[in-house]
Amino acid sequence: NSSSRNGEVLENQRESRYQDLIRRAEVQLASGLDVVISAPFSREVQDVQAWDIRFEPLRKSGTETLYWISTKPEVRRDRMKTRSSIRDVQKESGYDFKTIRPLVDFIEVDGEGNFDEFVRNIEK
Repeated sequence: NSSSRNGEVLENQRESRYQDLIRRAEVQLASGLDVVISAPFSREVQDVQAWDIRFEPLRKSGTETLYWISTKPEVRRDRMKTRSSIRDVQKESGYDFKTIRPLVDFIEVDGEGNFDEFVRNIEK
């Protein structure tokens, strides 16, 4: 079945991409730099054990902080449609755009607010 094969390919790409992001972050943290990883980590934020496993390599150099960017469901839907990513094709037909809250600790950011102001507040 080509649909299940496509799902496997996307899953492998997801895992490879996330592993690469973590490896790159490890290098930067080890050199004393701060790191921001921009990725959804959709499964990990809904599974504390998966979160812990994913970010364990980075804890040698500090701790991780999840900044959860929240938006209205219709904004998420519109952004996903605009993005037109292959990974979103499967989501279009049954995706629930309700507000999902992480099960891991996080700092909430208003995704519809002023981003520059948010950054200034973090820097204080």
